[in-house]
Amino acid sequence: MDQPLSGARSSSVLIRRIFVSCFAVVLIALVARNMLVQIAVNSHVSLGLSKLVWPSEGALDLLDENLVVQDIDWKKHDPNTVFAVASEAHRLDPLDNWPFMLAGSMFERIGDTEKAITLFERSVRLDPRSPAPRLHLIKNLIEARRANDAVTQIVRLARLRPDQDKLLLKALVVLLVRDPEHKLISRLNAYPDVRKRFLAQASQVAEAEPFMTELLNQPGVDKQIRWDQIDRLAQRGSIETAYAIWRRSPDAQKSGNVFDPHFQGRPGPAAFRWQLINNSGVVAEFTHENAAGPVALDVEVFSDTIVEATQQTVRMAPGSHRLTIVGKAIDVPEIGGTMRWDVSCAGDDRPLARIVFAMTAKPATKQTSFSIPASGCAFQNITLSGIPEVGSQPFRMRFSRIAID
Repeated sequence: MDQPLSGARSSSVLIRRIFVSCFAVVLIALVARNMLVQIAVNSHVSLGLSKLVWPSEGALDLLDENLVVQDIDWKKHDPNTVFAVASEAHRLDPLDNWPFMLAGSMFERIGDTEKAITLFERSVRLDPRSPAPRLHLIKNLIEARRANDAVTQIVRLARLRPDQDKLLLKALVVLLVRDPEHKLISRLNAYPDVRKRFLAQASQVAEAEPFMTELLNQPGVDKQIRWDQIDRLAQRGSIETAYAIWRRSPDAQKSGNVFDPHFQGRPGPAAFRWQLINNSGVVAEFTHENAAGPVALDVEVFSDTIVEATQQTVRMAPGSHRLTIVGKAIDVPEIGGTMRWDVSCAGDDRPLARIVFAMTAKPATKQTSFSIPASGCAFQNITLSGIPEVGSQPFRMRFSRIAID
């Protein structure tokens, strides 16, 4: 038979039950409070961190448009309230940097740059490798005219995230666009590793084009990097910018309309040097007349149809010009062909000038006059083509000089 509990034991059990009940009530209250706070956070300003989305492309979209937050009407929210809610969200999750990112974006929108900088700095400290808050921090540092601090942040972003060249590029483009005197970028000369990565990307972004001439012709820029960027710009159709960079670069020819007029094989960007073609139909190469003689352009044609051998893009002023070419045949075959030099407007195959060389071993100097129209012909192509006769054998010619006055 069960014995009744003694008075002392009964009191002890009752106290324990009361304690457990109180603890449970407190725990439930705390959980409920946190749930209510979180609900308030999410509903009050729709933080909805999972709803944050970023523009996928465009050099300036990320920084000029700020955050794109779905389902949030920013005008309905007071910045100080957003800051308070962000602080509460941070208290609930001290390692989450996004509440300060979001609050900083709010102050950025209303033009409170200093407050935005403070919030973006807090976001960056919580997650130094996150590129988004650092990009916004860079933007606001630039607007606050704190150029040295902005460059420091750019370098940190570049070195912390070597995989993020596109984001680095966006930061630097913003740096340039907001610096009408184009001087801030020179501060990156102290960081050649970062500058090199930027230059490798910059020619792909239209917003950077106004600054490319000065950027690529700064002291210390590797000439191959400069040439690569010139070619990228030309391939994108930005021939004006590409040519301006080329003409101002220290390795460009400073006089004459034709680069490398004596066919020495001078290096330069493919867009503006002699582009030699080598395939089954034609072989064009720079060669010596003899062991001690001058360099020349040697072209041999194997094709039975017209084939292009070399080309160069130039820029000549509108008006009258004279084309002069010196060449001769090598190993004249019984049946060969001719080689034809044409000058035409870029994008238009109709010749402005034409000189044809027949297969004769005697050196010949040929000239012709022509005019560049006042419009629609900003750039011109100089093209050499081989034109075989019916049943011709391979034929070869050598050219030692070309000039356009």
